[in-house]
Amino acid sequence: MKLSVNRQKTFFLCIVVTVIILITLNAGWLPDTGIGLDEFQPPSASSKWIKDKPHCMLEIDCKRYYQDCSTEEKKSYIKDAYRFAWKNYHRYAWGHDHLKPLSRRYDDDLLGLGATLIDSLTGLLLMDLKEEYRLSLEWLENFSMVNSKRSEASLFEVCIRILGSLVSSYFITKDKILLEKAKEVGDVAMRCYGKGKSHNIPYITLQFWDMNGGIRCFDHDERDCLHYTCDSVANTELPTLVTEEGQSPLNSSGSPFVQRKTNAMNCSYSFCQVEVAPVGTLALELRALSYATGDDQYWKAVNRTGNQLLKYETWHGLVSRRLYRDENRFVSSSDVSTGPGVDSYYEYLLKQWAQSNFKATRYKTAYMEAVNGIRDELMVKVRTRGKEVNVLGHRLFNVTVTTELHHLSCFLPATLALGHYYGMPYDHLTLAEDIMRTCYFLYESQPTGLSPEQAIFRFDGLSVSQTENHLRPETIESLFVMYRVTGNPIYREWGWNIFQAFERVSRTCFGYSAVQDVTDVHTALTDKMESFYLAETLKYFYLLFEDDKSVYNLDNIVLNTEAHPLPIMRDYNGYY
Repeated sequence: MKLSVNRQKTFFLCIVVTVIILITLNAGWLPDTGIGLDEFQPPSASSKWIKDKPHCMLEIDCKRYYQDCSTEEKKSYIKDAYRFAWKNYHRYAWGHDHLKPLSRRYDDDLLGLGATLIDSLTGLLLMDLKEEYRLSLEWLENFSMVNSKRSEASLFEVCIRILGSLVSSYFITKDKILLEKAKEVGDVAMRCYGKGKSHNIPYITLQFWDMNGGIRCFDHDERDCLHYTCDSVANTELPTLVTEEGQSPLNSSGSPFVQRKTNAMNCSYSFCQVEVAPVGTLALELRALSYATGDDQYWKAVNRTGNQLLKYETWHGLVSRRLYRDENRFVSSSDVSTGPGVDSYYEYLLKQWAQSNFKATRYKTAYMEAVNGIRDELMVKVRTRGKEVNVLGHRLFNVTVTTELHHLSCFLPATLALGHYYGMPYDHLTLAEDIMRTCYFLYESQPTGLSPEQAIFRFDGLSVSQTENHLRPETIESLFVMYRVTGNPIYREWGWNIFQAFERVSRTCFGYSAVQDVTDVHTALTDKMESFYLAETLKYFYLLFEDDKSVYNLDNIVLNTEAHPLPIMRDYNGYY
């Protein structure tokens, strides 16, 4: 009996010693505890490495500290994260647009076209995930635009995510089904381009109104449209506006636009104010489709739009967020920035010049003027939290610049560095470096290690005006291009820090989720993984740690704004 007690004591002592050793070595990964999602809270972002995670979290165990991992090991962990996200999309949201990882459901806010499935194709090819690509190709056999599960979506999002990925993947693999489906999407996009000068600017919203191919295009919000003025108005109805095909455009709730009749003479109305980015960021994808198919209708349509926009009067090379569709000018009361509503317009000025094998110089000229305007009119130096930062702000045409930075503007270091790579002046690169430091500051200044959607830089500190993080790629994109162009290892260091933060805070047992409040280490998650987290964010992380410059060689391809590589047209044949 006494021996038995001693054995029990010895056994207990061994357990205690083992636990102490594990804690000391920080190897205390939790086993499969069955912790539910409601019970799990992300640990503090101050941790040097991921710890105290449920079994479903990524275990980076190459060495004791993250910083000791080799470049290849880091790239391998990023690939594992990509596979993990894709696997959960495949399990819980296959064929739908976006995974909701907390509820293990999905949403279909991009027509239900399988946005994540299609948007991730080029990432699967990049990381050589053959089985995942095969499954995606099988699904595409039955893909059709008229199988839409939702009636309405942005033409811009359809083109950059769906068309961009399909045509890009075709150039990589030559799988004919990809080009067949890309052409179907392109033909739908053409419905938003009318004929003649009055239709140089496409309508920006697609609407599917029956299952037999019925498609309408219109401008999104009737509150911004149908502004009409008359001397007197009576309470009867005017004829409903119709499209060129004689169909009535519908509003966002699915009802026809209705005007009030008037008995007065001298009445007038204008159709819409339209954001610049959605109409100015279709060109790379549609020109690439013409390049692949030989069908010139696509590039001719975007040429009309591009030429029209370049005729508009700018302010120091800068454009406002909105334009008047029927008045051939930008809205002077709209703000001037590089953020929402205009960001990718500037990006595509440079990339259209590059895609044309550097022959469409009108885009280069407009881009150079825009960069000068950004440097002279939007950059502000602010000392905040004892640190001097160069803030990319925004302003009205003739009003003092504000120091409010939106995360979407963090694409700009990538564009500026790429321009320098193409031969633009060195001060473009120094401007890129300044903005890059500021964008990274948005991350390192928060307790979660993740950037807010928007913040205001003040002399007395940083004021977060939009606390959420949507898993956006812009900063990671810029870190990749900055590293590829300069070779400065600091950009890899910053990128690895951000990757760790995503793992700590946004990873759940069933995918990655957008974050509600980056200022709170115990933040709630918002239950959505956008397709761009696979298409862009994780892909750019992977490319950041890719040493082989022939992978996504910047001499041969341009990346559309969804990170899909499209060829520079060396055998330029008038597509511009």
